[in-house]
Amino acid sequence: MENNEKFKIDICSFGYKYGGAGEVNLLFDVRLMPNPYYDESLRPLCGTDEPIRAFMAAHEECGAFYDNMARFAFYYIEESRRAKRNVTVAFGCTGGRHRSVYFAQRFFDECVRRGYDARVVHRELGRET
Repeated sequence: MENNEKFKIDICSFGYKYGGAGEVNLLFDVRLMPNPYYDESLRPLCGTDEPIRAFMAAHEECGAFYDNMARFAFYYIEESRRAKRNVTVAFGCTGGRHRSVYFAQRFFDECVRRGYDARVVHRELGRET
């Protein structure tokens, strides 16, 4: 990273059924979290929609996972920033519409609140399932 380049964090969500995330620094597999796909009223929605966010927030294990993941990820991010290395963080679930999008978006929002230059891409949104 050049002296005039700003430290950046790229965050992506993806679905394992469409292939891996590619080259990333941190990869979090969230398939072990409760899956809103199995609720037919939630199935057509995505992880940025309020009903999905409420579903995920209602499960204690989602909060515990996020808290532990974020603690480690921000430690890693700070070490990378000191080493002048940008970071890519990926979140994967089965189809890439619900859980991975929820966690990637939540992490992105926290990165922005903390003042990082971050961007998020939800790879599978717009893909027909």
